[in-house]
Amino acid sequence: RPSSRRSAPAKSSNAFAPPDASLTRDEKLLVYSEPTGYTIQPDKDKKGFKAHLTSDGRVRKKGRKEILFERKTLLDFTFNHPTPHMVICLRTNVAIKSLGPGEYELDLIVKDALAVDRSTTRTVAFTVLPNKSSDSKPETRPDESEKKAETPAKPKRM
Repeated sequence: RPSSRRSAPAKSSNAFAPPDASLTRDEKLLVYSEPTGYTIQPDKDKKGFKAHLTSDGRVRKKGRKEILFERKTLLDFTFNHPTPHMVICLRTNVAIKSLGPGEYELDLIVKDALAVDRSTTRTVAFTVLPNKSSDSKPETRPDESEKKAETPAKPKRM
């Protein structure tokens, strides 16, 4: 007889990016993951079973610990199925427009929303390639250049 609630430690969540995850910052990084060991509960409303997973993402320069940017809830997924035997595959796209050329790592944190304090983290490496023309110039934030252009020079007093 199938159990009405299955819960085991979050064993893993394999995360994959394309084998040659090299893209320009105008593209989006496609990440695919296969979580395992998540909680399955009866779903009385739908007369079946459900699982609820979320994922967060953090981007770092390759080999560094400093987080360049973090996205909470890249994905919020509830899955309903007539039996408690589920295989879940998650796919999400991550915008990398704010990154300059270089090697990076994405930490994908998959959380079991039906369990208390259960998550797993997997890291995916990727490379941001220079755009054909725009990345050859030094990067300046638009707000900084606008401030410089808008601030008039003060006349000197003698």
